[in-house]
Amino acid sequence: FKRKPKGAMARRVGSMDAAYFVGRREILEWLNATLTLNLKKIEETANGAVACQLMDCIAPGSVVMSRVNFGAKSEYEMINNYKLLQAAFAKAGIDKPVEVSKLVRAKYQDNFEFMQWFKALYDSRGVDGYDASQARKSKKPAKKPPPPPEDDDLEALEAERDFYFNKLRDIERYLQTRDPALTADNLADDLFALLYDKKRPTRRDLTPVQESPDDLPPSPPRDATRHQRLDEE
Repeated sequence: FKRKPKGAMARRVGSMDAAYFVGRREILEWLNATLTLNLKKIEETANGAVACQLMDCIAPGSVVMSRVNFGAKSEYEMINNYKLLQAAFAKAGIDKPVEVSKLVRAKYQDNFEFMQWFKALYDSRGVDGYDASQARKSKKPAKKPPPPPEDDDLEALEAERDFYFNKLRDIERYLQTRDPALTADNLADDLFALLYDKKRPTRRDLTPVQESPDDLPPSPPRDATRHQRLDEE
């Protein structure tokens, strides 16, 4: 990198700066050449990613490139990019208001003037030798979604789901038909007996029980049922 003294960073870019007399085509050519991009329209800079990388070029280390979202489309994602940019301005000592609400609307004039301002800042720094492609490679790769389950795995998952669903139905039926005189301890014993009357099922064991919702068992005598379960354990 070749740059002018650091004090040049904070200089104000006036409305009569030469960069404000540079046309759309020249700005696009400069952006594409500097950042190794293929922009067709100025409006493509509206999501803030281009501005972030320009700051990385002008003031290395001011932007964490791994956090810049070049694919930002929603206003929320764009605003996150501009937050990174504003933090970079503060870090580099640049006093430049960023009219985020205007830029994210992707209107030509607002974004064109912002890129003209960046061109003036860039020219004042005398930047040379920036590897834009390599800088973008520092972005963390997006996590790949997990592969869809295979048929056998899906079948096992569905069977396990049905098994536990039927367990819940058994508990619901029991609570609907239980003896209201049961103490808390007796109720807990019966529920544990119902929950753990089988070992965790294997794929072969996981066969859902098809019962009618109205097929409720009669309420058994409290003491006889509880002692029978305890004897079986």
